Order: sequence, then C-alpha cells, then structure tokens
Amino acid sequence: TSSATPVVSGVIALMLQANPDLTWRDVQHILVNSAEKNDPSDPLWNTNAAGREFNRQYGFGRVDATAAVDFATHWINVSPEVSSSSPFIASGAAMGDGNSGVPGTPVDINYNETENITIESVEIYIEATHAFRGDLRFTLTSPSGTSSEIYSARGGSDPFDGSFGWTVTSMEFWGEPSAGTWTIRGEDLLVGDLGTFDGFAIKFNGTEPVAGEFRVSIMADENNGCTQGGCSLREAIIAANAYGDGALVIIPGGTYNLSIAGTGEDAAATGDLD
Repeated sequence: TSSATPVVSGVIALMLQANPDLTWRDVQHILVNSAEKNDPSDPLWNTNAAGREFNRQYGFGRVDATAAVDFATHWINVSPEVSSSSPFIASGAAMGDGNSGVPGTPVDINYNETENITIESVEIYIEATHAFRGDLRFTLTSPSGTSSEIYSARGGSDPFDGSFGWTVTSMEFWGEPSAGTWTIRGEDLLVGDLGTFDGFAIKFNGTEPVAGEFRVSIMADENNGCTQGGCSLREAIIAANAYGDGALVIIPGGTYNLSIAGTGEDAAATGDLD
C-alpha cells in the first residue's frame, strides 16, 4: 500500500481534473471498468455472474491512468446509491473442528433478499465464538452462484477468548443482482478448539437496476470506440441488468440502438447510431 496509495491517488486527481463533477462512486466505477488484469495466471482470479473478473489479492486489476482519465472525460454519472439491509440472523451452531487446513463440518446460514439492487459492494457483519479466530474461514455465496472468501483462516497463534464480531466488505459481486438467497458458510480449519457461528447481517449497496440498459466504455473496444454498424462489448459492459437481451446502450459521445447477444465478456452487439 505504500506505493499503491499515492499512485492511485494521483490517478484520481487526474480524473477529477478532467471531470470535476465525478462523485466518489463515479470514481469507483471508472477505476473498476478501466482496470487492466495483471498476473493473469494467478489462481485467485474469479469471474462473477455479471462477467466481472476479480481477485482478492489484486481487486479488479492494475490501475490504467490513461484509460481512467479518458473514462472520466466522457463519463455519465451513475444514478444515486441505494441500499438494503438485513436484520441480524442468529444461529449459534457449532462448527466442526478442522485439521491441517481441512475444514470440519461447516455451518451454513441463508438469507433471502427481496430488494433487487445492482450491486457495487456488500457489507457483512459476522459474529462467532472461538478461542482462536485464525482457525476460521467465512465464505459468502450469491444467488447467482459467485463465492467470495470474505475472511480467510490465518492459522498461527491468534488467541481471542470469547465472542467477537467484525464487519467486512466484498466488491466481488459487482454488477450482480442482490435479490435471492444468499448463503454464508463458517468453517474451522485447524484442530484443537471448537467454536460457534453465532450469526450475521448483510447490507447491499448499489444502484436501481434498469432492464436492458448497458453502459459501455469506448476505451475497452479494441478499435478504440464503437463504429456505426456494430462493435464488441467485451469487458466494457457495465450491465444494469446483466441477464438476457438489451436494447439501449449508452456510449460516451452517442447513443446506439443495438441488439445484445450474450453477457459479460462474451457479449457482442450490432446496430446503428441514432
């Protein structure tokens, strides 16, 4: 972080110089969509159900200053943030004792979210009782099937006598819909101590979904922009609704009526400039 923080701060300063109207959420969107995938052979890269690649070590990838400033110059601000929070879902079930990194019997807790938000971030508050919190691992799985390891077992001597609670935030579900059944799994990976997964609460932050609407970056196209007649959407898609076909595509500098086939990285579009 000693090098990354000043570098990213400098890039954000350039973005704001290019477009002073950007909010902190617009800055996030631009950084997410202009990032370059680094260390592609790393096994922690995961593609979520919205087609977004994420790595819990690298996030969405390396900051690309040129692309980020170009995004900022042409950016259309995102709609206001909306959120939905669950109550605390209590459990208290015992997690089976693990051994040498192999988990014992896990505890799964489900929560059904009825509000449909296009996710930017998910905040999870976890409570557990265990003598060594470094023995524990917690994984959150979305209704779309994406799993995020939100708390990793560290092992070693990490004593904590009694109950504890903490809040973690995951960006790995960016672009997915919030509605449906979410599952959080608590596991004990090391032998010697037993504990309970006492419960959790969850909060979803993002935007209201707009069916069939896609935001597309001109920088992500291999031809440096969409041309009349068609273009590749590839990683440029920020899907307000990541599923099914869409008709309206918003592109900096113009609006295209396009027919969308596929989703995520496999999506492609053909059509004409209005």
